[in-house]
Amino acid sequence: MSPADLEKVWSDEMLSIYRDAKAIGYTASAFFQMLSGPGGPLGAA
Repeated sequence: MSPADLEKVWSDEMLSIYRDAKAIGYTASAFFQMLSGPGGPLGAA
């Protein structure tokens, strides 16, 4: 995957996360914190 392709995929993912967070009433940063915090799917158990 070229750097330009990777940048496009990253951008699309970030926009998707932003839209998902907004749809449930979270700011994107709060959504990331929820996912990566303790007990979240990306955080430590």
